[in-house]
Amino acid sequence: ITRDPGNPDVQLIQARIELLRGETAEAIAQLESMATTFPRALPIRHQLAQAYLNAGEMTKAVESLNQCLSIAPDHAETILALATINLRRGDALTAITSLRNLVRGNPNLVPAQLLLADAYRAQRNLDATLDVYRQLEERHPRDPRFPFMRGLTHLQQQQPDQARAGFERAVTLAPDFL
Repeated sequence: ITRDPGNPDVQLIQARIELLRGETAEAIAQLESMATTFPRALPIRHQLAQAYLNAGEMTKAVESLNQCLSIAPDHAETILALATINLRRGDALTAITSLRNLVRGNPNLVPAQLLLADAYRAQRNLDATLDVYRQLEERHPRDPRFPFMRGLTHLQQQQPDQARAGFERAVTLAPDFL
């Protein structure tokens, strides 16, 4: 790393190391400098957003993530990060809109579908939550997480028989799951 300190890849690695060490201010300074030099470099902008999140600077993180979207509107990691922030801020509708579009284009992107289910749950739209879990079960029939989550959602709907069916399916798939 010390052989070529001017290389942007090396600088990005150094910034990531600083973040891992808890040297957030140093990482932000380095990443901001890099973002000025390479304004359309998605990895730099995305890492800068992470650094801002680590520092608790939510507004700057959102701004950096929005800059990422202007560079690459379909960048899944950025959409997921913004949807997570929106959901934490209580804006489930914005999260749902972006996640539905992301899932439409990437139907096998499980983290997006799980976050979409959480967003529906936040809106108390448990039927839509169940639909997401059912789709996940169809795409991943051997994964016990999805029937389990379906069971939990049925419990919220006060449907104990359906909840039990989900839990039993999860245990059938993975006896040690529960």
